[in-house]
Amino acid sequence: MKKLTRVKLINWHRFVNETIDLEKSTLISGENGAGKSTLLDAIQFVIICSTNYFNKAAHENGKRKLTGYIRCKTGRENKPYERTGEISAHVALEFYEEKKDKYFVIGAVVDSASEGQEKTARYLMDGVRFEDSMFFQGKAPKSINQFRTMNSSKIKQWCTTDKEARSMIKNRFGRIEDKFFRLIPKALAFRPIDDIKDFVYSYVLDEKEVNIDVLRENVRTYQDLQRTLENVKIRIERLEKINSLHAQAADGLQKDKQYGYYLARVEADLILEEIEKMQAEIQTDTLRLEEQNGQIQTVKKNRWKNNRSEMICVRNLQQIKIFWQKTNRRSDCSYWRTERQIC
Repeated sequence: MKKLTRVKLINWHRFVNETIDLEKSTLISGENGAGKSTLLDAIQFVIICSTNYFNKAAHENGKRKLTGYIRCKTGRENKPYERTGEISAHVALEFYEEKKDKYFVIGAVVDSASEGQEKTARYLMDGVRFEDSMFFQGKAPKSINQFRTMNSSKIKQWCTTDKEARSMIKNRFGRIEDKFFRLIPKALAFRPIDDIKDFVYSYVLDEKEVNIDVLRENVRTYQDLQRTLENVKIRIERLEKINSLHAQAADGLQKDKQYGYYLARVEADLILEEIEKMQAEIQTDTLRLEEQNGQIQTVKKNRWKNNRSEMICVRNLQQIKIFWQKTNRRSDCSYWRTERQIC
């Protein structure tokens, strides 16, 4: 929280050089013309960076001007102002920032060369508290150039336009909204608030003009948006249905793929079993063939032995025949025939 702790007024209406201390809650009281509105106008002059709301605290139609405050307007015909010539005035507000535990000063310096010829500069000093030496050179208030030159090390920001000053105020007070500058004059008005509706409209809600044509166009736009929304809802329902059907189709395709895989796997298993069965039969037939080949080899060996024996017998018989032929000179003897049969 930022608390206003002191106010410095130099050449501000009848305040020649005053430092006003403020506590947590401060009551400002006094008779008419005592300076209550003058003090509040000085505060709002620095805070809202405007001269359009002077004396609103006392009268709704207040018409005070900056010249009247700087030169101390009296209203007398022979002497309308207490101060004449070149005048320099100062209004400074000192704040204490609890979160950072430090002070800062926001103020304004006004030079008035003549009636209605005022030049204003605003400034921010961070981390300091104001002293009389900041505002005076000897006994005379410092002008804008003197003040800026002699306090250059303390001044953090210097503004020569109201727009720059408002931006400075908004940044230093924590990014406040633009309506802050409109609400301050309303809050300072000495007018009782007895209507909650008027309070809400005046202090809470922003002021906006009602344009019937724009309102009608907004209604037509709203109706068009409603129709568009209904069409979008219908399209969404259709898309959701399409999405559901797509999901079902995708699920069916996935199941078909799974069933196809299962069928192919079963077929592959059956073929594998058939292959294993045929391999077993081939192995059995191979063993049988090997056994038969062994038998054939055995038969061949036995047949070869028998043929050899017959050949030997025939050879022997031929030799005997030759021998008998030589001996008996006969080839058809009974003995030969008998022996041959035996053989």
